[in-house]
Amino acid sequence: MNVERRRHNLSIEFNGMNTRRSDGERRLPRIFGDWQYIYTGKKGQISLIELIDYYGDGIDRWEIYSLQGELFDDVERFKSKEEAERRIKELLGEEVQNYGE
Repeated sequence: MNVERRRHNLSIEFNGMNTRRSDGERRLPRIFGDWQYIYTGKKGQISLIELIDYYGDGIDRWEIYSLQGELFDDVERFKSKEEAERRIKELLGEEVQNYGE
């Protein structure tokens, strides 16, 4: 399985926006990380992103969703990137061969 790391499209858009009020406080909270990881294997393709304090509990989570192949429905969320990657390997049935930066 190959892995591609790229800037998340929403991160690029968010960074280009004026997200602060005139007093310096944030208008919009940031809820996702800068990077999106695309895992590609023979069974399909899965996206992994970081969710920053998504539930307002101070804990960042990691979310996967299927881009190609019907690997699972909706999204799945995990407490760590390592947990998410274990699930991705389980779904795609492969070990990482190329971790592209």
